[in-house]
Amino acid sequence: MLTVACTTTDSQYSVIGTSSQANLEGNIAYMKRMDRGSYHDVDSCEVIHGNFQMSGPLDSVMCVSIFMGETYNTNNRPILVVLEQGDVKVDIDYASVRAGGTPLNDKLYSFLASRDSIGMLLTDPNLTRIGMMVDGYSAKTIQTRMQQVEKENQKLYDALNQLEARFVEDNYENVLGVTWFLRMCEQSLFSFNEPTNPYLKKIYKRAPDVFKNNPNVQRMMRMLK
Repeated sequence: MLTVACTTTDSQYSVIGTSSQANLEGNIAYMKRMDRGSYHDVDSCEVIHGNFQMSGPLDSVMCVSIFMGETYNTNNRPILVVLEQGDVKVDIDYASVRAGGTPLNDKLYSFLASRDSIGMLLTDPNLTRIGMMVDGYSAKTIQTRMQQVEKENQKLYDALNQLEARFVEDNYENVLGVTWFLRMCEQSLFSFNEPTNPYLKKIYKRAPDVFKNNPNVQRMMRMLK
């Protein structure tokens, strides 16, 4: 998701990646940016001996997604990276993915780590219910536990929403704010069983004009309406 943060004539981006996943060997790493609902190619390269590297001129700071191979699945999700001046280092292993080495990427992945730490505390109601049924708990005990799970999860969802809202507001005037706001909007659009995230209107209302006038933000707000 793209927004202009600065314009220079001599800026270069450099993405240096390493992977310990043997299944990625020989795959093509595709770098794409999202703009107005469509992906646009930025760069690509082959993964050789667990390494890949892309570089080129940088007209403006932007967020891009790196796809490891053409097949998208739950084990091969796009990697979010900020293209900015400097060397962006991407580390991929079987347990996690992280980008860093530049200011905005360090800020982004610090936020993602905090977000993931909250998400790991969420309880799956279906698994809890099935486990209690298998263990022979009574229907009343299961119902009581399900009510507790719902309350606990709601507190965690509120904490996640607050964390995301603060992140967007702290980054109103750079690419991170727009990018994550659009992600929050997409989650609301495709969460058919849940109401629209109440934080979205608050975030937008408090935003400066440079944020509100972004074409992608305007497009998304029209879709939400």
